[in-house]
Amino acid sequence: MIKAILILFVAIIIVLITGRYLLDVEATYLALLSDNKEHHEFTHEFKEFTLINTDADGKRESVIYSPQTYLDTTHQVTTMETPRIEMAGGAGSPVDIRANTAEVFHQKGITLLEGDVLVRVMNDQNIVVSTEKLTLDHNQQLASTNLQATVIHDKGKMRSTGLEYRLSTNQVKFLANVRGTYEQ
Repeated sequence: MIKAILILFVAIIIVLITGRYLLDVEATYLALLSDNKEHHEFTHEFKEFTLINTDADGKRESVIYSPQTYLDTTHQVTTMETPRIEMAGGAGSPVDIRANTAEVFHQKGITLLEGDVLVRVMNDQNIVVSTEKLTLDHNQQLASTNLQATVIHDKGKMRSTGLEYRLSTNQVKFLANVRGTYEQ
């Protein structure tokens, strides 16, 4: 029975991962919290959880690691402590995402990351995005926040209130109150 439940859990995560990681707007974040967060009834707990997602050819697409993971099968929500997500971004650039906590809403295809969120894109610009809350929309491959965010890259630093980051193309859109410095 436990093995069957574990296989089901892994299958649900794989479906989410293959939907791609992207951030959604803060309104979605707040709606998800009010609908689900206070009602979690964790049915399973996993320690030192690692999920490796591969494509049809067996090539690694992403890895999710969390030292402590909880599954709520009733609401189809997975909660992770200090998650780390490794995946490929635009042009195959490795992307590393870390946070204090993450909640995966399986039915909506959204992951909410909270607390010291860092997104590192290891490409020719070495982009680092930091914020307090980030929403990943797996279907649209979009990461977004309406909170203050900082983007550091090889040529400077940008700050804004809110941003959207397209993982598939490595494009960042600053939403408001943009300030930055550039070096040559």
